[in-house]
Amino acid sequence: MSEIIAIESDLETYNQPWSGILRFNTGAEVMSFVVLTLSSDADSRLSSLEGFHFSTGVLASCVAEMLKAFILRYSLTMNITYLMIDYAEEFFGSSTGLAEVFAALKTIKYLKIHDVGIHGFLFLQKTRSCFLSADLSMTAVFNKPPNCIHLPLTETRRVAVRNPIVLLHRSQGSLEVLTGSGSRTLCKSRGRYRQVYENVRVLDLQDNDLPVTTHYAHAFPNLSKLRLETAPEVLSALHASKMDSLSKVRSRNRAQQLDTGTWKSLDACDAPLVDHFMLSLLCPVQKLHVFGSYMNPDMLFQVLKTTRPSTLSLRGFFLADLATGRFTKLLRQPCVLSLKKLELFICVHASDVDAAKHLDQSVAALRPLKILSLSLSISCFFPKRPQGDEHSRDAESSDAAEEYFKGLSLDALAGRITDLVPSLETVSITLEGHPNRPRTRMELGVVLD
Repeated sequence: MSEIIAIESDLETYNQPWSGILRFNTGAEVMSFVVLTLSSDADSRLSSLEGFHFSTGVLASCVAEMLKAFILRYSLTMNITYLMIDYAEEFFGSSTGLAEVFAALKTIKYLKIHDVGIHGFLFLQKTRSCFLSADLSMTAVFNKPPNCIHLPLTETRRVAVRNPIVLLHRSQGSLEVLTGSGSRTLCKSRGRYRQVYENVRVLDLQDNDLPVTTHYAHAFPNLSKLRLETAPEVLSALHASKMDSLSKVRSRNRAQQLDTGTWKSLDACDAPLVDHFMLSLLCPVQKLHVFGSYMNPDMLFQVLKTTRPSTLSLRGFFLADLATGRFTKLLRQPCVLSLKKLELFICVHASDVDAAKHLDQSVAALRPLKILSLSLSISCFFPKRPQGDEHSRDAESSDAAEEYFKGLSLDALAGRITDLVPSLETVSITLEGHPNRPRTRMELGVVLD
């Protein structure tokens, strides 16, 4: 991304052509920019401008009207490719028609909007730009529609306002990267989306509704990397439901993929374990990143059985959850034995009284693997104890774990691992977060990140 230049309210002394991306934090800065540009050779000053970043929230009516007139006047002169708007509902709502004025810009390629609601919906529906990258954070609250929307805000329309697959329809032929937060992509129709984004390679949906794998596969048929995370409140509702469950969502996704097709392969898929489980991917995935802290080896087995990755990354899991018989059994399965690279990002809590034993068990579980590369990162979480609490049971537990990892030799640990897994060509081990030990890292072989 180009350089972002903060605009100061006293920029009257600035007489150079605008360049990079201009950021505005206040309405006064917007007004100063407009006045200063109009008082000089505007066409020349705007010729090198690459974009705007508005972080003002609501603008005073006079400032909003001034900005609207300015954008209208110079929409053809400016060739901005970046547009970022924080608090978009407040910003676009500052003046009737402000969203439509920005929608008239034809050259925006990289879009990032926070708080997409009704006004953001209008901007995206009417935009004349074809985006290469879009990052949309949806609002969770919908106020009364503005006067320019004559249709009632039905439930279908509420969902459409938060659905990037629908909102970005004008960029079907150009979009390459889509990032969304708070999206609702469930399609009411049993059929496929009409929108197809053949050039999208990266799809990142956070705080999302329940995953429907075929919706993504059909709307983004040439996807390379998928990152997905269901919203906590959606998962809570699922757990409380008497009609639905994680297993039922997984079964539906599996059946729909078998019925209507899915991707041939993915380069990478990043998600918490429950989302991987619900997605029920039926295609090979080269790099599988699984986020904790919830660990269920049986779920992970079901995921690995169909994706068969060459790289598996387990991030944010507690050491004790990996030192179990079920996890050891998992590492003996054929779907795991095809791994070439394993990444373990382990958390150690102060309450883990058997930390030494658990680390030994986790290391011993690696014996069946034929991996070429192992990356092990150990993050310690040993909170500072209140004064006078040194002799409590929790303090004794923390002391045991702290003392063990304080004296742990990473070189010796690496030696044990390579003895157990002779196929290893590279090993990296990191220990961090310990209150009485600096961050330590060791490497064997040539480690390629």
